[in-house]
Amino acid sequence: SSATSVTLAWTAPGDNHFDGQADHYEIRYDTKAITASNFSSAKLAANIPPPVTGGETQQFLVAGLQKDKKYYFALRAQDEANNVSALSNVVNAFTKESRIATDLELVSGCEQSGVVGAKLPLPLTVRVNDQANAPFAGYPVKFVIKSGEAFFVNQAAEFNVNTDNEGRATAELTLDTITGAIEIEISATGLSNSPILCKATALAGAAAELVQVSGDQQLLSAGMKAEPLVVRVTDQYGNSIDAQQLAFVIVSGGGGFTNGEASYHANTAANGLASAELVAGEFAGDTTVISATATASLQTSFSMFTAAAESLRAVSGNDQTAPVKTQLAEPLVVRVLDVLGAPVKNFPVSFAVRAGDGIFANDSASATIFTDNQGEAATKWRMGATPGLNQATATSVSLKGSP
Repeated sequence: SSATSVTLAWTAPGDNHFDGQADHYEIRYDTKAITASNFSSAKLAANIPPPVTGGETQQFLVAGLQKDKKYYFALRAQDEANNVSALSNVVNAFTKESRIATDLELVSGCEQSGVVGAKLPLPLTVRVNDQANAPFAGYPVKFVIKSGEAFFVNQAAEFNVNTDNEGRATAELTLDTITGAIEIEISATGLSNSPILCKATALAGAAAELVQVSGDQQLLSAGMKAEPLVVRVTDQYGNSIDAQQLAFVIVSGGGGFTNGEASYHANTAANGLASAELVAGEFAGDTTVISATATASLQTSFSMFTAAAESLRAVSGNDQTAPVKTQLAEPLVVRVLDVLGAPVKNFPVSFAVRAGDGIFANDSASATIFTDNQGEAATKWRMGATPGLNQATATSVSLKGSP
């Protein structure tokens, strides 16, 4: 049927049952139910076709009907002797306007986020409507990934499907292994609101790997600030994980964090990096071990070395003269340097009188002095009672230049 017509179809009778051919038809219709008693009062159709050979299928378009009405139809056949058949079965049909798909409507699935390597939680779903805003079935809809890394159930970046009986077209989207924004275009040719642009976001998965980036195995002079210890947290596909908490902890050694604590907590940035700042231990030759922990199963460790003392050098006080039993004008001064050439503090230096009977400030012929912040050890020296050469040594075991 259409808005103003109905097509009827029947098996043509013959002159004698299905033998031969009838002479003519009488086809009538009405908006009320037709029976044998009121058939003649129903409206006679115009331009009724002549009968065809009995047993063949015949069709006829009844035109000029009103829209949105229910009509009843029946026919009788007559032979050339005007013998009239019994009334046919009565059929009915609605006249209705032809349905036309008019617009594309988003149902759900846009602006979602999902984890890489998995499907989005919801499928992308649109609906095709007709001019009465009713669902339109069987209309082709195309889904295309315009940017980003993802694929449809056919493992491709394009998916075509016809709307179902509810007028809906649906596509499941699986995110690839790379994080980032994804844009999908959904289109249906000839419809308003087409295309629809849909966006999704692929997020990193769970923390799966913790790697050192920089800062391990640093050699520093005592108390010096180290380059930051840097780690990176990624998922199983190597995507950086944002906002993952890291715990940096001093496991052993004399080094410490710049916050003055034995531990430091930091969150990874968008690039998956987290860092901690430290200073080397105060004692030459110290080794500090630092652990970095993201989860119970994701840990790594760093080592930081305080440079060892390497050399002992005379600074001042040598080759002085003084009367017997008097103190030299200048103290004896030596300096301890580490392997990087920096002064070493709190390092013991032993002074000893080797010739003459002089004494040091402690009234003894020997004295152990610890270096100050400049790496220097100094002592005053009083000459002995016998005129002549007085000699003293400064010693730090195993250092170059000692004694």
